[in-house]
Amino acid sequence: MMKNHKLAKSITDVSWFQFHQELHCQCKKQGKWFTKINQWIPSSKTCNCCRYVKQNLTLSDRTYHCDNCGLSIDRDLNAVINIYKEGLSKFNTVGTTEINACGDMSQSTDSAQEAPYLHGIG
Repeated sequence: MMKNHKLAKSITDVSWFQFHQELHCQCKKQGKWFTKINQWIPSSKTCNCCRYVKQNLTLSDRTYHCDNCGLSIDRDLNAVINIYKEGLSKFNTVGTTEINACGDMSQSTDSAQEAPYLHGIG
């Protein structure tokens, strides 16, 4: 982000440590979980169903197509599911509902409703 000359000044002005502390405090007040995950996990390149890592995924590919199981999903949604799973793995998740996008995605939902394939989020 620092390489983008249009954003660099704004980013350097932000106190990331203070932001982290404030976010942690707000989550604690509201009874929410807060955790940091490894920034280098390949969340966009990993299939959330079979965990296959697609090495040749480029930024211009907006849909993730898994060569292993055939899953086709929006690249950002796939990354969100992987990040959520990574965050949950840091907690004791015995009895937690499995989260994946392998289910029926034919149902239409609007943005106000929970997507049918994000079981357990919320």
